[in-house]
Amino acid sequence: MFHVKSKTIFVPDERSDYFGYAVSLSHLGLHVGAPKAKSRTVRGSFPGLVFSCPVTHLDSGNASCDPLGKNDSYNRRMRIHLPNDFYKDDMWFGAVITVAKDNLLICGPRDVRQFNEKNLLINGVCLIRGRNKEQGIYPLRDNVRQAYRTDGLRKEYGEYGYHLNYFAYGQAGMSATVTKNNDIIIGAPGVLQWTGAVVEYKLKLSPYKEPTMNPYHTLELGPDDYFGYSVESGIFEENGTVLRVAGAPRSSKGYGQVFIFEAPTRETDPLKIKTRFAGPQLGSYFGASLCTVDIDSDGLDDLLVGAPNYANRDGTIKYDQGAVFVYMSRKEDFRFVLRESGHVMGSGESGARFGTTIADLGDVDGDGFKDVAIGAPWENDGAGAVYIYRGNENGLSNQYDQRIYAEGARSFGIALSKGYDVDNNKYNDIAVGAHNSGTVYMYRSIPTLHVVTSIKVPDAKSMKQNATHFSAMFCITVSRSQIVTNAEIEMKASISVDPEGNRAKTLGEEEYTIKVKSGFETCDEQIIEVNNQSDLSKPILLKFDLEPIQNLDNLLNFPTNMARVSKESNLHSSFLIQLLSDCGDDLVCTPWLEMYLESLNSPFIPGANGKLGVKITVLNKEEPAYSVKLRVSLPCPPKRLLESCSLEKLDMICDLPAPLKRNRTAEWEVELEYTWSGTDESLTVKAALEDPTYMRNISDVPKQMVIPIVPKSNYTFSGKSLPNSTISITRDTFKKNADVLFTHYFEVGLCPTGVFEALQKSSRIAARPFLPIPPNTFFFKVTNRGPSEFYHVSAIAYLPEEADITDAIEEVTMEDDKMKFNIESLKAGTTKTYVLPLRFNMDKFGKSFKFIKAALAEFPANSSPYKISRCKFANHEWAGSTGVIPRPHRKPTSTTVTTTLILEPKPPLWPVIVGSVAGLLLLALIILALYKLGFFSRQKKEELKQLIENTSQEEDPASSTSPSSSKHMNSSQELLDSDTE
Repeated sequence: MFHVKSKTIFVPDERSDYFGYAVSLSHLGLHVGAPKAKSRTVRGSFPGLVFSCPVTHLDSGNASCDPLGKNDSYNRRMRIHLPNDFYKDDMWFGAVITVAKDNLLICGPRDVRQFNEKNLLINGVCLIRGRNKEQGIYPLRDNVRQAYRTDGLRKEYGEYGYHLNYFAYGQAGMSATVTKNNDIIIGAPGVLQWTGAVVEYKLKLSPYKEPTMNPYHTLELGPDDYFGYSVESGIFEENGTVLRVAGAPRSSKGYGQVFIFEAPTRETDPLKIKTRFAGPQLGSYFGASLCTVDIDSDGLDDLLVGAPNYANRDGTIKYDQGAVFVYMSRKEDFRFVLRESGHVMGSGESGARFGTTIADLGDVDGDGFKDVAIGAPWENDGAGAVYIYRGNENGLSNQYDQRIYAEGARSFGIALSKGYDVDNNKYNDIAVGAHNSGTVYMYRSIPTLHVVTSIKVPDAKSMKQNATHFSAMFCITVSRSQIVTNAEIEMKASISVDPEGNRAKTLGEEEYTIKVKSGFETCDEQIIEVNNQSDLSKPILLKFDLEPIQNLDNLLNFPTNMARVSKESNLHSSFLIQLLSDCGDDLVCTPWLEMYLESLNSPFIPGANGKLGVKITVLNKEEPAYSVKLRVSLPCPPKRLLESCSLEKLDMICDLPAPLKRNRTAEWEVELEYTWSGTDESLTVKAALEDPTYMRNISDVPKQMVIPIVPKSNYTFSGKSLPNSTISITRDTFKKNADVLFTHYFEVGLCPTGVFEALQKSSRIAARPFLPIPPNTFFFKVTNRGPSEFYHVSAIAYLPEEADITDAIEEVTMEDDKMKFNIESLKAGTTKTYVLPLRFNMDKFGKSFKFIKAALAEFPANSSPYKISRCKFANHEWAGSTGVIPRPHRKPTSTTVTTTLILEPKPPLWPVIVGSVAGLLLLALIILALYKLGFFSRQKKEELKQLIENTSQEEDPASSTSPSSSKHMNSSQELLDSDTE
């Protein structure tokens, strides 16, 4: 479509910030907005500028742009029509540029003016520039409408009071468009507390403003909707009425809306909304960009809506991928109908913001349908890209036709021009802005031709069996393009005759060059010589191939007067001719072929040992069949490619034996290479017979075989208690409120009678673990014993109010007292275990039990998990049950896992009493024994005293004592005296 290497790069004559933020390409030339550029006349002011760029010497590669008026001989006269203070600092002049007849419409949405000493108004301003005059228009400069007093009936405005900002911060000029009847529509998303509005002007000798609708009277709109963030117009009805289109990307509680409505006639009337569309995703900014274009050329405009923050929800984390949604007009009983026709997403890269801009290119490939360009300015870390999508009768192609990017550009695609033919080759060109690099790029379109090759053998039906030569026509046809062009393609033509058998050859040139252009048609007649001494039982293959001599994409300069081949062109054709037919006197074979399809295994059980595939049988009941092919459309690739078969994507093409004689059959057994994804319920195989020759094959219509897929899996439930089923709780542990650890190990496996199909469709496992001792653990274990892998199994665990989860669990979400498990897939022969660590409030509930019981049970399919009785305290006992409910169930079963916690009893009093009495009795017996032995008698004391005195005399015969001896004796005397007393 567009030639990339010959692009022209435009830059400003001197640095101008945000150059490329807006672009316009039309009969007035190329104009570029730089809304943050500094003024060339007022120092320190940055009002923004609009540049005019030359488009006369596009082969130079680079060009410089000058501000509007720099070389304008009418500059002084034009300035008279503008006030001296028109250009203000930070007004963002040039943020929006569009064309109205022979005038440029340029807007500065951030234009500010002083209202009084305290308040500034951001009304926004626009300028209409013609060939010899400029005139400013002020959509919201009406002092009596800067504020609005409400009646209080719209409750959504209540937080702002009764006095609302009306025109005060409207920011008119955030968007603008010109209708087919040259009415100007300006978007003002800040009107009435950022509800938004549109302002219309009739463009006559001077712009005439129509009444501006007050969004307060339109109940479908509310504060912060940003209505008018984008504007468009189009003809969607056969009566030719031009309707208005406006986007409100924050409407509908953040989902965004797009409104199609009639032109307002009075300020106080609500919008006459014909239809509206809501965005598919919260925060996608649905309606941030709009484009009306008649894609399918039915005379009615179609609508494209950009949602640059849209993200595809496919199980992975995506953000700001962006999307463009397509709505096609349909003629149905003269009613207004716009039907959604899918959406496109470019590369799908996160952060790309695909759909920020959308532009109507016109028909750039000559197929009769309009094509569009879509910008993704933040793709590839902010480098940006532009995607070209071709139109068709159903909307846009699912896959983009071309992706354009520019080396060194930043935010490439932030602005797109409409398609316009700059170089007069009848095909529209495009300009792309990249404001963060301060550049604009122009790409020119290469004409496109649709080329078809064919082979004809005029004497195929009447050819004699012993013919030594025949005539063949090798033809080229170029469809007449919807766009008249003189561009041509130089191509290399190649003819091949029986390349494998060498049983025939052409007497003419096998290779030659030819130039083709729109509407071209020619046939090259060649004489084919046949070696009748060779084996002619098989047909002779004729091939005709075309190939462009030059690859235009590799040329550095634009290929003037040259065209490219369309993707739908058929540059390769073949023909099979049967010389030895044995088809009767008329030499025309008339077989009667019947085809039968039989499944190798029906139904197919994933994971089982059965084969998945189909057996195809073709029976010929009449004259021999030659050159017949069998085309089998497969849902997935075959395990092996059969002999005499070829594969084109998922179409297997097989040659029937030639000849296939009367009452003979041909059979193929096609086994498929397939992995069940968990969602497929059946696979369809289609088969058809094709006859590429001129023989009259009378065959059955195409047939198909539907192979049902019925997965089966076996599951069981089991469990055990760890470490023991009975745990003793000591009094010390109980008094300290200490944790007691134990584990219930529950295993959910697959039992022989389980049918996975039912489990897959509506399986729901509900578990209520009432395990009261902290921190206890609940193990939830799933085992798949096959044969099939199962998908999307869910489980719900209902927790008691006395227990809570101590740690986060992977793949588990909490909602109140419910735990949700999501098992995306589980292969046959594998197990998945979940550990639920629970904590019981021992301080609050621990003293109110004697033993605890936990159970795992299954219940009938019609029972509700909410009907399982909760655990209760009674007679100092606390018991809990865990119920697991798979749905539906064939035969209810149950299993129980029990843990008993036994609190040590208080120590009894009788051992203390008995021990005390026994101790006293023992002491009495000891005293009695000592008494019996005379330990407490007077005689013993006297003997002890005498013994001490004798000992002292022996130590000192002279009856003299040392101080130490005297002290010792005194101490002993004191002891005796004390005892005597």
